[in-house]
Amino acid sequence: MCCLAYRLGFTGSYLILDLPEFSALQRFYLKRLGLPLSQKAGAGIRLVSSVDGVVAELEASAGRSLFLASWSISEVPVDQREPVLALVEPFEAFLIGYANRFCEIDNQVYFQRWREGPGLASKRWSNNALAHLPGQHCLIGLDRSAKR
Repeated sequence: MCCLAYRLGFTGSYLILDLPEFSALQRFYLKRLGLPLSQKAGAGIRLVSSVDGVVAELEASAGRSLFLASWSISEVPVDQREPVLALVEPFEAFLIGYANRFCEIDNQVYFQRWREGPGLASKRWSNNALAHLPGQHCLIGLDRSAKR
């Protein structure tokens, strides 16, 4: 997704949160593609492996924001997803792909409750079942004040 965004002309800050091992693979891949990896918070492509790293990035970034999680945030235990989701509540737009269930977690119920939270209830939400992928959904949210 990062490569696609930059190839389509995105020039802003792009943050990827993942396990350290996957961050190392992403660093290698993105560097080989010649994309702008950065060590400076709020600039280029940043790879972080902790919620603290996300906090530092968010403090350094300003402007429009999109939270993109394609079958990632929904595939971790609730106690690990909630700190990240709490940080992104102020974001302007959301695109979250998820399966109906992850282990014992009913993701449909989880994301319904999450988007009804105080910082998110005012956004426009669309939760779409994916006909070509039974049991999978795409949750889209947009700040009501955001420009289209």
